[in-house]
Amino acid sequence: MSKMNLVFCMLLLIGCASESPYLSGVYTFPVIGKSMEPTLPFGSEYVLDSDARFEDVKVGQIVVYWNGKKLVAHRTNGFTTRGDNNKRNDVWPVTKANFRGLVILSE
Repeated sequence: MSKMNLVFCMLLLIGCASESPYLSGVYTFPVIGKSMEPTLPFGSEYVLDSDARFEDVKVGQIVVYWNGKKLVAHRTNGFTTRGDNNKRNDVWPVTKANFRGLVILSE
């Protein structure tokens, strides 16, 4: 069992034992690109909190949003996002409608 899977299982057990609603929207996803290296290395996994509220997002957090074709996990830098390994901002704005959550843990 990978370290990430072990941590995720522990989070689920804690959530079940405490009946915490916080863990109800927690999912793992693979990193399939290199735009967030070295923070989210290609081939690693991240944990998404889909219960996070769009209104509570702060500059510097890693958000996950739907760009019309795929999920994108990029860091916020104000009114837009950018991969840590990219030179330019994303062309897709993150809105309440396409926001899927926050990255809360990565492998």
